This record gives sequence, structure tokens and C-alpha cells, in this order.
Amino acid sequence: MDIDLIGQLMAEIARPLIIIILVVFLTPWLVKKRKQKGHNPVQNVAQFRSEVDRVMKRINNVLDEPLLIDRDSTASADDIVDSWQKVDAQLKQIAFDYCQVKPDLKPYPIDYVLFELEMKKKVGNTTIGFYQDLTKLKDMAVKLPAQEIPSLTAVRYCRLAEHVSKMLGQGPLPSLF
Repeated sequence: MDIDLIGQLMAEIARPLIIIILVVFLTPWLVKKRKQKGHNPVQNVAQFRSEVDRVMKRINNVLDEPLLIDRDSTASADDIVDSWQKVDAQLKQIAFDYCQVKPDLKPYPIDYVLFELEMKKKVGNTTIGFYQDLTKLKDMAVKLPAQEIPSLTAVRYCRLAEHVSKMLGQGPLPSLF
């Protein structure tokens, strides 16, 4: 047998074999990625609602008096973004005041800024946690169809943002130790 013939045979066998191997190994990964993206808006809205409820319960566990929601209030996805922008702007102003970090946070990542503010005892770790929760919730909300977000859930988010803003203004909570 000729060496060129053997090489050609190997190449002919290798191509389909590589394709089969790629399909076998990539299919589960692609299925997982597709599930993570969550193409079901109803399920995503329900998840958003339950996450807002979870954060609301967490903040109510920290407060002396629970946050109350007026059931007649209305809010929208735009109100969620506006509320988050106010809290974010306030945090960036605190970062500028105490750490001389520019409002665009360049070149500092937000996690570094939050760490610095906590170390300088300008913002408490509880407040930082709620800020991060608000950020994640806002990111979830902007991916949802705006008209699908229940008004009461948007009101709850805005109320959370309002209280986190108040917490940012108060500085860290007194230590229990």
C-alpha cells in the first residue's frame, strides 16, 4: 500500500469522526445554554416576581418596620430602571466623595469600589448586598417584555430601591458587637 493512499484514507475517516465527536460533546452544552437563556417570557416574569419577593423578605428581616406597599400604586419597567439609576448615581456619588473615584468608575470595577466603601465604613455590607440585588433584578427586568412586568412587582422594586437609597444615605448599620 502506498503511503499517500493511507494518508488519504485516514483523512477520509477522520473528518466524519471529528464531526460525530463534536456533535456528541457539544450537544449537551448547547442544550444547557439554550435552557439558561430562558426563552419563555412567562417563566422569566414569574422568576423576576419571585426574586423581587425574596429581596423584599430579606430587607424586611433587617428593618424594624417592614416596607409597606400601597396596592393602588402603579409602576412600570421604566420606573424600575429609573429607580435603579437613582440608587446607582447615589452610590457613585458616595464613591466620589470618599474614594475620589470618578462617577464613570473607570478604571475601577464596581466590586472594588464597594469593597473600598465598606472598608472605609461609608456603606455597610448589608446595604451593598441589597444594591447588588437591585442590580441583578434590574438586569432581569430589562430583558423582559416591558408590558409583561406586573405593576405591583414594579412598585415593590421601586420601594426597595427607595429604601436602599435611604440606607446608602445613613452609612453602615451600627455593629452588634
